Amino acid sequence: MGENRTESPIVHFVGSIPLPDAEAVFRRLAENTGPYLQRLPDGETGIRKTWIRFLQQVLADNPSIEVAPADEHCVQPKDMGIMVEIANATSAGVARPIQFFHMPVPKGRTDDAYFAPLDNLRLHPETKLYLGLVHYDDAAGDTARIAAARRHARVDGVATECGMARGDPARLPSLLAAHVQAARAAAQI
Repeated sequence: MGENRTESPIVHFVGSIPLPDAEAVFRRLAENTGPYLQRLPDGETGIRKTWIRFLQQVLADNPSIEVAPADEHCVQPKDMGIMVEIANATSAGVARPIQFFHMPVPKGRTDDAYFAPLDNLRLHPETKLYLGLVHYDDAAGDTARIAAARRHARVDGVATECGMARGDPARLPSLLAAHVQAARAAAQI
């Protein structure tokens, strides 16, 4: 069963941010989510904004690679089982402290079946769990995903599933607000 935290969950940013450079990323994230931040990414701006697109020609030259992403996962996970397995094996096998694990949560998953494997999550006390459950224009769903996850694990922070630069840049203000709203909701659940 999950345990509640005594401090507020943080906002964790994953990957790319649709802004022109690292300075713009640092300023915007600090202005919009500052009280909930512990670290800032550089935003993977410029050529890195779409993660692997800068390697597109290299991949296109490989006949074994097929191009398909519609800004979503090619395969949705059936539950968090494999993520929990990997986190547990990493925690058991790494001698140094691990600061956090980030695990994605698809938009449609608010059911206990998806989160049930978290019952078996074995992290060291200093390791935080950040869940990528913040989705654009879905505050009620974000809150439902937090509540479902909390029935199975401690949630230390909230994030999106992946970077935000592949989506519409006009969504950034709403997504930043959604991060803060989800962090506040997590603190109250």
